[in-house]
Amino acid sequence: MFFLIISCTVAVAEEMEGYDENTELRLVGRVVTVSDSMRGPVIVAVKTANRLYELYTGPSWFWNSLQSGIKGGTLVEVTGSKTIGRDGSIRVICRQMKNLETGRVVTFRDDTLAPLWRGGRRGEPRR
Repeated sequence: MFFLIISCTVAVAEEMEGYDENTELRLVGRVVTVSDSMRGPVIVAVKTANRLYELYTGPSWFWNSLQSGIKGGTLVEVTGSKTIGRDGSIRVICRQMKNLETGRVVTFRDDTLAPLWRGGRRGEPRR
C-alpha cells in the first residue's frame, strides 16, 4: 500500500514537470471545484463554453500561500500548457490564473517556466 501511494505521487509530479510552451493555451471559464488533496497538486476544474478542464496548479501549501480568493463560481482566465494524462484526459498545467472578478493574477511558473514553489522552503514560495 505504501508503495502505491508513493508511486502515484511521483507520477503526478512527473506530469507537473512537463510544461511545454508549444502547447500553451489561454482559456476563460468558471471554476467548478478546487480539489486540495494532501498529496499531489491542487486541481482546479474550470468549465468553458465547450468543455471541462482539469487545471494542475501546485502543491497545496503553495496554493494556500497565494491566498488567491479563487473558489467555486469564480470567473478566471488561465494560461497553461495542455497535456494528455496517462488516462487519456486533457489536462492543463497552469502558468498563471487571473481572477476576472477582482483582477488579481496568481502565478505558478516563472519566465523560464520553472515552478515557483521549487527551491523555496516548505510553506514559503521562491520569489
